[in-house]
Amino acid sequence: DQARRSTEWTAAQFSAEDLDRLGSAPLTLEAEDILFVHAETPSPDEFGYVETTEDASACFAATDARFIFIGHTHIPLV
Repeated sequence: DQARRSTEWTAAQFSAEDLDRLGSAPLTLEAEDILFVHAETPSPDEFGYVETTEDASACFAATDARFIFIGHTHIPLV
């Protein structure tokens, strides 16, 4: 319930224009041999977590990027 209320409150703070801009933002950004992604690289639109070595291996297998920065995490790791 707390997460839902927080999400609803946050959404109410944005204008329709803000929400359109956020909704049209790319899910990945590449720069040279670096990939920035909010979630896992094989399916960034599913917003999955990378929690295991196997998850990380799947992320690297899905791209030619040498470095991947993943933002959708609650446990920062290197």
